[in-house]
Amino acid sequence: MEQLLKTQWAKVYANSSDRAHALYKNIVDGKLSAQTLEMLKISKEKRLNNVCEIGCGSGQTAIALALSGVHVVALDYQNESLELVKAIAELAGREAIEKIDVVCCDARSALPFQENEFDIIYHAGLLEHYSSEERIEMLTLWKYYCYEMISMVPNGASVAYRYGKEKMINNGTWPYGVENIIYTQALEFIAAGLSVDSEYTIGLVNSVNFLDKRNYLRKAMQRLWDEKFLEDDCHQGYLLVTRGRKMKT
Repeated sequence: MEQLLKTQWAKVYANSSDRAHALYKNIVDGKLSAQTLEMLKISKEKRLNNVCEIGCGSGQTAIALALSGVHVVALDYQNESLELVKAIAELAGREAIEKIDVVCCDARSALPFQENEFDIIYHAGLLEHYSSEERIEMLTLWKYYCYEMISMVPNGASVAYRYGKEKMINNGTWPYGVENIIYTQALEFIAAGLSVDSEYTIGLVNSVNFLDKRNYLRKAMQRLWDEKFLEDDCHQGYLLVTRGRKMKT
């Protein structure tokens, strides 16, 4: 399986009035992704002022943060995604419009920002499309512009995600191209000159969404979580979250 081309990603995040309205309604109704909920939690804990999302996708996290009072720079290399972000911001009103800036550029080269311009740079569902060497190069580049780095990638240890993805690849319904298996980003953070302050998983409930509703594994895992027998998520959350900051040289 190969990486999706820019034109293929454009179709994934193509803007339309109906889609923008649906995404905005999800935000209003509190139907938020695991990564959005996590960033809102972090923002509240740290009282963030200025953040950058690299690879903003549908824009849900950027809009939700903006509505919470955080200034957000939404960065992507395709205009389709940025146009979708702007359309949702328009629906959200002045508060979101004033708190969001969009930047179109390739994040694999120098970014148009100042040193330490952001409290946090975060990215979700991005680095898994690249090799370990490429991930280290990008993390090394991005750390110049922020104090703290937060990376969220699909969790290689999530059995439901791994099994569901392989099933979809085999039947031709997987839409996201290559996603490299990542069990930890700790060594890559260190290689890029970043500390590893914490690493954990989120999106336990979301993990089973990769499985057909009749799948035996989905039923078993849902029953296990519903029983609340285990004290943690056994590292089975769909997303692996790695947090760190620049190490002093």
